[in-house]
Amino acid sequence: MPAFMGFTYAAGPDLPALPTNSTGYQYPPGATVDAATVADLASALGVEGEPVAGGGTDVDGLSWRVGPDDGSAPSLTVGADAQLSVNYSTTWAGPTSVGCAVAVTQVPASEVPATTVAAPTDTTCPEVEAPVGVPTADEAEALAADVLEEVGLDPASFSFDTYADDWAASVTAYGQFDGVRSPVAWGFGFGENSELQWMNGTLATPIATGPYPLIGLDEALQRLDEQNMWFGGGPAVMNDMAATSEATTDVAPELPVPEPPVSVPMESLPADPPPGESIPGESIPVDTVPVDTVPVEVTVSTLVDVRADLWWAWDDDGSVWLLPA
Repeated sequence: MPAFMGFTYAAGPDLPALPTNSTGYQYPPGATVDAATVADLASALGVEGEPVAGGGTDVDGLSWRVGPDDGSAPSLTVGADAQLSVNYSTTWAGPTSVGCAVAVTQVPASEVPATTVAAPTDTTCPEVEAPVGVPTADEAEALAADVLEEVGLDPASFSFDTYADDWAASVTAYGQFDGVRSPVAWGFGFGENSELQWMNGTLATPIATGPYPLIGLDEALQRLDEQNMWFGGGPAVMNDMAATSEATTDVAPELPVPEPPVSVPMESLPADPPPGESIPGESIPVDTVPVDTVPVEVTVSTLVDVRADLWWAWDDDGSVWLLPA
């Protein structure tokens, strides 16, 4: 993590040319999905029950719900947002962890007889065993691809990030548009016996928009430096900090107050002096206060690679955008 001050950016000699992707994507508001599609998805996930219409964005934020909402059985929800956000959860009500504790009676030392010997207490907790049948990373990725196919999506259009250990496995499948990885993703969690414990994603299909112009390398570097200055660093601030300056202050004297009944028009009073000057008259000198020189060693971050990207943006009308970057 670079320091907030004394840090700037530069292009490396082998930095590739900036991407020229100019196509964006929009998820328009008002996207809908029919009950039959939701029922098919619920069936593929093993969720029992018929789709029940939700209250929409102004009520519960849902288009559809299948299954209970108390965790007593697997459930599926489809949001009323522009991306038709999908969330699946297996049964979650009930015990979720196992532990042990040893009760100890606290007795003041003054009340314990000198001959009392504490009985040995076994404070060893049983070791919790890892669940059986947790999939490996490769197995979890294959399972996630199967679910995507059941939803009607092509796994080849996603890039996968997968993690697995003895306790659980998780997969994030990022949607790609024209070869550019987007932040729109499906997530999967697998546990004992490779059971799908949770899933989330989006059902809506965006429309292509654009083209949008992209900035060049010089402006990109300038923006990176400006961003650094917002946090208190950057060339302008560093130059100011590296300079030695003096501050002088004059304290204006009290103005004589005319005795009544003489009145003094406001325009006859001295105006506020310009910066660095004092009101004419006798001034009280104040010692100058030297400002210590702050040495700043500029650290240059050399950029060696660049890739095309798509950035999320939410519009006030409910649209969701993916903008080229």
